[in-house]
Amino acid sequence: MIMQTNRLLLTVITGVVCVFLFANFSTQNVKTQPHAFKGDVIDTLVTLQLVPGDNIQAAIHQLNSQNGGTIVLGKGTYVVNKSLTVYSNITIKGYSDKDPSGVVITVEDLSFNKPIIHSKKGIHNLHFENFKVQGNLKDAEQHLDPTYHSKGKAKNIPGIRNSLLGILLTADGSSYANAKSAHITMKNIEVSNCAMGIHIKGARDVTLTNMNLHTNGMIESYYHNLYFRRVFKCLISDSKMYNSPTGNGINISQSEEITLTNNECYGNFFRGLRVEGERGYRINQIEIAHNICTNNGDIGIRLANILDGLVHSNTATANKKDTHFRNTAKVSFESNSWQ
Repeated sequence: MIMQTNRLLLTVITGVVCVFLFANFSTQNVKTQPHAFKGDVIDTLVTLQLVPGDNIQAAIHQLNSQNGGTIVLGKGTYVVNKSLTVYSNITIKGYSDKDPSGVVITVEDLSFNKPIIHSKKGIHNLHFENFKVQGNLKDAEQHLDPTYHSKGKAKNIPGIRNSLLGILLTADGSSYANAKSAHITMKNIEVSNCAMGIHIKGARDVTLTNMNLHTNGMIESYYHNLYFRRVFKCLISDSKMYNSPTGNGINISQSEEITLTNNECYGNFFRGLRVEGERGYRINQIEIAHNICTNNGDIGIRLANILDGLVHSNTATANKKDTHFRNTAKVSFESNSWQ
């Protein structure tokens, strides 16, 4: 069904012009309710109100054509059959910060094997808030036979849905100065049952707070709840990363200026929290504070190849091995609790 509704209402209140737009949307891919998207423009910033059945991608395209704006998702489940591609200056948020799991973006087709939300080029000023991204990987898909987990082998086995990521934002850039994506924030976002929960590459000024990432994983040691690579000046705080069947709660490599505070990483197959420079890369400036890492299958907190920083007031208990530190001589460790 293709719905087209055009309506323009101009209201002038104390010298401020508010334009209410009901714009054209193509809804070829998702069943649409028999009403228009509701929207308003105040100082050129557009807000679109959606309900289940409305086409999120069409709304994103509409905002992108108008230099950005906000999509507010009403309570319910939104089923997509293609990846949602996001652009700069876009906010997507659920209707209530008191009920972030009341808005679910999910997939239905068991052959779906691509990111649910993604961007493949540099984007700026992207904000997600108050919703859940739910994959549909079955338990058997996340607990494969050990032969599937050999390095480089599993990706080539037909039928493995290792591309079903919750949120994938990837861009070029190997430093703060040349990272192509910038100013990405997420708050009150839950991601579950995906091959990887959230994966961000080539970005700067990234902030994640009050996140709930769990049951994301596919290939042992490589697929995690959260994976940052080439991310510069990032903050992850007040979040839970748990029960990855194959990987880490938090996995960060080749990045700079990393702050991790008040997070809980528990019950993950591999490590709770890992920050490590690889292949000669040395990570600069970390602060890791007030995190709790428990009951992880390998190491609770692993830090390696770190130039400088502060690690304080963390707890690591009941892991196979609570901590592992390598090449961290200039990192200060204060008031931590582990064996």
